Amino acid sequence: MSLLKKLFTPAREVIISDYDSFWKWFSFHEKEFYSILQSRTNVDTRLMNRLLPALHKLNPGLFCVCGIGDDDTTELIISAEGNVKNFVFAEDLISKAPMIPGWRFTALKPAAGLDAVSTNQKGYEFSREKIGFYAKKDPVHPDEISLVFVHKDYNRENAQQIENGTFVFLENALGELNLATLIDGIEVSGPAQLEDETIALEKLIPYLKWREAEFVEKYKGGRYNTEADRYATFSGQDSNGFTSIGLMNTDLLQWDAKGSHPWMMTITINYAGNHINGMPDKQMFRKMDRFEKDLCDLLVDEKGYLNIGRQTYNGMRTVYFACAEFRHASRIAKLMIAEYRGVIDADYTICRDKYWMTVEKFSSAC
Repeated sequence: MSLLKKLFTPAREVIISDYDSFWKWFSFHEKEFYSILQSRTNVDTRLMNRLLPALHKLNPGLFCVCGIGDDDTTELIISAEGNVKNFVFAEDLISKAPMIPGWRFTALKPAAGLDAVSTNQKGYEFSREKIGFYAKKDPVHPDEISLVFVHKDYNRENAQQIENGTFVFLENALGELNLATLIDGIEVSGPAQLEDETIALEKLIPYLKWREAEFVEKYKGGRYNTEADRYATFSGQDSNGFTSIGLMNTDLLQWDAKGSHPWMMTITINYAGNHINGMPDKQMFRKMDRFEKDLCDLLVDEKGYLNIGRQTYNGMRTVYFACAEFRHASRIAKLMIAEYRGVIDADYTICRDKYWMTVEKFSSAC
C-alpha cells in the first residue's frame, strides 16, 4: 500500500523561501505557464494569480508582467511598481534566474523608447506627437529635475485620465528605473496652463542625460567623515503632552554638498505598545538604540551612508540616512529589519532627495 501511495502521489510542491527555491518552483511549472501565455486565454486567473502569491512570499513589493515577443519568446518581467527600495530585489531575483529555452527574464519594466510607444486609453492617445514638456525653474533648488508634461487634450474634466495615461506612457518609454531615478518631479497639464515654451518630447532623453551628467559631475567624489561632527538635541511637546526629542548631526544639516548623497532612507520604528506619554520605556529605548548601532556598523559614512539623526515622538522613532546610492542601503535595511523581527517593529522607505528636504524642518532650526 505504501508503495502504491508513493507511486500515485503527485510531486510535492516546492516551498518558496528564497530566490533559488522560487526559480525551482518556476522551472517545475514553466511548461504549463508557457502554454497558458501562448494560448492568451484567462491569463490572469490561470497564471498571474499563481505567480504573484509566489513572488510575494519573497517580497510583497515585487510584481510581474508577462508577455510574448515577436520571436515567440515568452518574457517574465519582475517589477517593483516604481518603488525604489524594491528595485534591487527585482534585480537580485533576476540575477539568479536559470536559462530556460523559450523564456526571457527581465528586472524592472524596460525602456521601449519614445518612438516605439504609442498607446490609447479611454479614447485618448499618448504619443510623442501628443505630448511635449518643459522644465520648472527653481532657483532655490537648481539641481531638481521637475518636469511638466503638456498633453494637447488635457482639460479640467479629463485631468485624471490624462495624468494616469501620461505616466503609463512615460514608464513604458523610459523604463521603470529611468523614470524613478532621472526625474525628481512630474506634473501633467494642458496647453492652457503653459508657463514656459514646450519642448518636443523627442528631446526628453538627451535632456535627461545632460542634466544627470551635469549633476554627477557637480558632486563628483563627494564623501564625508562624521567622526568629529557636532550634534544638537531638538525637543518639544505637543498639545496632548507628548514629548518629541530629536538628535541631529548639525554639521551635516548645514553641509553644502548634500547632492553627493541624493537618496534619503527613512527608517521608522513603531513602539506604540511600549511608551509613556509618547516616549518609549527603558527596555524599548535599549532595543532601538542597539538596532540603530548595528545598522550604522553596516552603513558607514566613508562608504556613502550618512546617519543624519533621529526623532522620537508619539510611539514612533524615525531614523534618517542620506545615501550615495540606494541598492546596498536597501539590502542592509531589509536584512536588519528581518534580524530584529519580533524584537522591534520597523519599516523603511527610500526616495530621491537631492536637497534633503525630508529633514528640512531640522535644518531650519539650526
